[in-house]
Amino acid sequence: MPRGAEVDQFMVRGSKLILIVASNANLSRIWARHLRRQGEDVIVLQSQNEAVTYLRGGTADVIVLDLMLEEGIARADAAQ
Repeated sequence: MPRGAEVDQFMVRGSKLILIVASNANLSRIWARHLRRQGEDVIVLQSQNEAVTYLRGGTADVIVLDLMLEEGIARADAAQ
């Protein structure tokens, strides 16, 4: 198998649900636009409280998490 073929196979499985949690709305918008152009489904949240609430009832394949959220330390709530 050629080098990188495993990665290519992983990437063509279809779209993934990506959750972006970041307090910087402009940066989140840029990330989301890029990922959507790549065919991914994206949810953007701006606080750790929103993320915890969402994850209690929903799922995500990938989470992009700003560890320095304005309202506190995100990793403390990630364990909830």
